[in-house]
Amino acid sequence: EAATRRGLLDLSDRLCGRAWLRQDSGEMRLARVLIDAGFRPDQVCDVCRGSAHAAVLMPSRGLGITAARRPMSEYSRRPGDRLGWHWYITPPQKGLRFVHLDTNHWKSFLQARWRTAVEDTGSLSLFGREAQPHEMLAAHLAAEVPTRVTANGRSVDEWHERPGASLNHWLDCLVMAAAAASLCGVALAGAEGVARLG
Repeated sequence: EAATRRGLLDLSDRLCGRAWLRQDSGEMRLARVLIDAGFRPDQVCDVCRGSAHAAVLMPSRGLGITAARRPMSEYSRRPGDRLGWHWYITPPQKGLRFVHLDTNHWKSFLQARWRTAVEDTGSLSLFGREAQPHEMLAAHLAAEVPTRVTANGRSVDEWHERPGASLNHWLDCLVMAAAAASLCGVALAGAEGVARLG
């Protein structure tokens, strides 16, 4: 537990405590960082509360919203909820707000980004031309496959672990990064969802 907490604090300092250079030489800083609270939630919450970067950090939980389940857009909103594009933020609990993500949606969204030509709007690509530096990332990103399921009048790609795949941690990280961008107001041109305050 102590090692997890120390590691999260050190990593958040390393990521949030620096400026990131854009291609035009401008500087940017991280505006939102989501930390998966599914593993060691007490330590994740302690870090999100106690870090020097607490204003940027939020604990998150992924929910695989299947075709048979109600989509997040139909959730009843309580006072203090914030409902966005396949995510919602809870009212404060013990001083923290949690972000819940529809992981099936975000994995399908990212798959569509990979399949978009690099020159086209909405594409997602990796740096360089050599495959070797990206082999481990690629293995994680390919660790799950979708199955199209229809129920209750809607169709959803439900994502499951690929047989023989063992690790998908970086896929989860990319899902949280995409959702964090959405929390910050980033959206593709023509995307259906805009954050709504409830």
